[in-house]
Amino acid sequence: MSEVIDNSPPQTPNFESWSARFQKSQEAFSQDSHVLDFTFMGPVILSYMSDLHVGHPTTHYDRIDKEVNAIVKNPDAFVFLLGDLIDNMHWNPGQFEEMEQTPEQVGYIHAMINHLADNKKLLGSWNGDHDGWLAKSGMDIPTLLRIMGIHSLSGPTYINAHLDKADYRIMGAHQLPGHSMYNNTHPQMRAERFAGGRGADIIVSGHNHQKGHAEDYTREWPGEPHLVHYLSLGSYKPGDSWLEKKGYPPQRRAEMYGAATRLDNKTKGVIYFEDILEANKIRKGKR
Repeated sequence: MSEVIDNSPPQTPNFESWSARFQKSQEAFSQDSHVLDFTFMGPVILSYMSDLHVGHPTTHYDRIDKEVNAIVKNPDAFVFLLGDLIDNMHWNPGQFEEMEQTPEQVGYIHAMINHLADNKKLLGSWNGDHDGWLAKSGMDIPTLLRIMGIHSLSGPTYINAHLDKADYRIMGAHQLPGHSMYNNTHPQMRAERFAGGRGADIIVSGHNHQKGHAEDYTREWPGEPHLVHYLSLGSYKPGDSWLEKKGYPPQRRAEMYGAATRLDNKTKGVIYFEDILEANKIRKGKR
């Protein structure tokens, strides 16, 4: 009669083994650093695009096309994408408003990211609410970005931009805390005071679909006054049934789209453009 002796009986994992497993998994899921450094040769145009909501029938796809190609054609231009790139509604009645479903939405954004990345124009992309709902579907945008070697960002990120004789500090996020019916740039101003933005030259975010720009001086005693630009980005989708139900009328083009800043490489100067197309017009001989 044969006997079987099991020399490796199953064991219940203890805390040490669980801890090692979770730490190893954490490494696999680690995000990019929240501090980025870029060096530019000469003056630079930085564009900021947020809340494209690709997939919704009202999104201004013609505008996205024009802005992306204007950035690609400008030798001094680069872009940050600040989240909610796709609409990605999974519940009723939201999903019935979609012009194209989630796989097609991801395909559009993947192609756009490839187009920008192949031309070395995309510096980083934030994960927004609508993008984040893809996390368990196997089509999530952050994974696509990491495979392509693009910074996939989540939460407030600090960007150091080094030019010839001037350094700039930019704080960016998909959403910053706070909201005001009287001031579209309230979240950015709040971030300067309470959310780690002190010392930034530019603070920019999207999410709220409320475009705005403001400038203000801050002072750290006994230092010199410091000029800060606050940028709130508009959406490329003028509205939907949820916003209509809440009483918001569709937005006009003047209230929509991203924005851009020109950083001077000799003197520390920031020029704000509310129109990305205007900012990225190629001016021959003016680099």
